[in-house]
Amino acid sequence: GTNTTIFNGITNQILTVNLASPLNLNKLTIDKPAGKTLTISGSQEQLNVNSDFNLTLATLLDNAKNILIAGNVFNSGIHSGTGKIQLNGTLVQTIDGGGTFGNLELFNTNAAVDPVSLLSNISTDGTLTFANDKIVNLGTYNLMLNANAGFANASSVRYARTAGNAGDGGISKVFSTPGAFVFPVGVANY
Repeated sequence: GTNTTIFNGITNQILTVNLASPLNLNKLTIDKPAGKTLTISGSQEQLNVNSDFNLTLATLLDNAKNILIAGNVFNSGIHSGTGKIQLNGTLVQTIDGGGTFGNLELFNTNAAVDPVSLLSNISTDGTLTFANDKIVNLGTYNLMLNANAGFANASSVRYARTAGNAGDGGISKVFSTPGAFVFPVGVANY
C-alpha cells in the first residue's frame, strides 16, 4: 500500500523477520532518540523498502541483513553492522540528513548517468560499493570515509562526481595508519 511503518519508541527495539521471502514495506521511518537502537533480527536476510527511508537520530543495527531501498534516503543517525543499505531504485534517488552509513551499495538502474545524488554531507564506516556503471553525484557536499571505510568496484564509469568548484566537499578519508588510497572522483571525467 502507501503506508509508512514507523518505529518511534523511546527505548531500544527489535524488528524480527522470520519469513521465507523478504519483508516488503512501502516506507520505513525510524525516529528514535539519539543513542537508541532498532536492531533487525530473524532468519530473513533481506528487507525491502519500496519507497522512502528515514533514519532520524537513532542507530539502525542491520545485524548482517541487507536493506534494499527504492526511494529517497534521509539519515541523520547511524547505520551499522556487516549488512548493507542498497539503493536499488529505478527513479533518481537522493541521500540527505548528514548521517553515518555502514556498508552502502549503489545499484540504481535509472537511465541517468548519475541517478544517486547527495543533498547533504554524509559519512561511511564501511564499504561504498558501485554495483553498476553509474556515478554518484556529490554536488558540493562531502563524502567522509572513516578509518575502516573504502570503495569497491570504482572505475572510469563508477565514481563520485563533484560540482567542480574549489570549495566543494569532495571525498575525505580518515587514515588510522599510513597507506595508499585511490580517490575515485571527477567532474566531467574520472
